[in-house]
Amino acid sequence: MSLELVYLAVVVEHVEIILYLSKTILFFTGPPGANLFIYHIPQEFGDQELANAFQPFGRVLSAKVFVDKATGVSKCFGFVSYDSTAAAQTAISMMNGCQLGSKKLKVQLKRDNKQNKHY
Repeated sequence: MSLELVYLAVVVEHVEIILYLSKTILFFTGPPGANLFIYHIPQEFGDQELANAFQPFGRVLSAKVFVDKATGVSKCFGFVSYDSTAAAQTAISMMNGCQLGSKKLKVQLKRDNKQNKHY
């Protein structure tokens, strides 16, 4: 089964927001340097709990916890996107290594696939 992904970029309040749409996923990404990859998210966390945990550091555009399609069980990783790089850097400083539930989070900038391609 292949996942069809539709890409759409829009500008809102001078911030490019990238929308990724599929049958099961909807999330926004902020400007380069404002998108975080989060490892070791507690099993019981959903999108809203992840957003709530990262909201104190800036305006969260989206928060997504990935789940196994077959079982609906969390894969314990996800993404958080902010509207600014300053908010993302503050979140990394404050949340990387932070004990959340029974786990210590690993928080880092999301790698941009376009930057990693060598042509």
